[in-house]
Amino acid sequence: MSLTYLQFSGVRLRRSTNQTITTAVATAVIFDTVVYDTDGYFDLSQPNQITIPVSGFYHIGGNVLFAGKAAGTYRNTGLVKNFQQASSSTLVVSQVVPGSANSILVISTDVFLLTGSQIKLIVQHDMR
Repeated sequence: MSLTYLQFSGVRLRRSTNQTITTAVATAVIFDTVVYDTDGYFDLSQPNQITIPVSGFYHIGGNVLFAGKAAGTYRNTGLVKNFQQASSSTLVVSQVVPGSANSILVISTDVFLLTGSQIKLIVQHDMR
């Protein structure tokens, strides 16, 4: 019996500081720290996205922390494929939570992606 080993391919990004998010505007998180990037998913000239290098199934995820505020009724985060503000995009996975307290939103999914697909972690809120 012979064993076949699959080589790991992936990227892990972080943001090291807070990012200002305009009320009621879907905004892509801008990453500033690469923890690892095995196959050129991330390009510093496009710090708000990853680009899929090879078609296949991927496990993608993200998490965000919203600071508490007195006002506001929702916080939303999503992973979006080929996101453009003024055109249609494909929502891969999303989570919406109510309220104004500190909120940590964690999302992940398994999805088939084509070479060149761009994935962005999008956040939105209505805090004033």
